[in-house]
Amino acid sequence: MKGYVILFILTFGSSFAQTYELKGRIFNLSDNSPVNLVNISIEGKNIRTVSEEDGSFRIKDDITPEEFVVFSHIGFNTRRI
Repeated sequence: MKGYVILFILTFGSSFAQTYELKGRIFNLSDNSPVNLVNISIEGKNIRTVSEEDGSFRIKDDITPEEFVVFSHIGFNTRRI
């Protein structure tokens, strides 16, 4: 199985609604090329997105820094961070 590198930043928006923004880019470990169509989800919630052609992704929703983010793609190892 192939591996990939996940670079992300977690920022928060409104102090009232606990809305956080998780964004970043995903790269292939073997050649540093961006990986598109990676499924990104918040574990235990129905919050998900897919990485863009340049490997970038963004989730802005009711999430907390304590929750796990799951990255999965066919042919790559699934990562839980």
